[in-house]
Amino acid sequence: MIRSRMTSERLASLFLLGVLLFNPPLLLIFDFPDYVLGIPVLYIYLFTAWAVLVLLMALTIESAAAVEEAEEPAPAADSGGDTPGDEGGR
Repeated sequence: MIRSRMTSERLASLFLLGVLLFNPPLLLIFDFPDYVLGIPVLYIYLFTAWAVLVLLMALTIESAAAVEEAEEPAPAADSGGDTPGDEGGR
């Protein structure tokens, strides 16, 4: 339950980071007529920020899934004996 809440909080913070990264005041910083390898700087910024957000979301989701798998209780091994309360068909 606590892990699920932490995952939700991390995803919400990644959403807010995305809102900040794609907000016009920050975009205007990279909006100038210059090129890197023939690509406008603004395009490089947009695709890099998008890729970083996708990577961070994937890491957050995968780490939450790995923790949930590790926390699942292992199935009890059947010893073949009678369990308490089992009359054994008598």
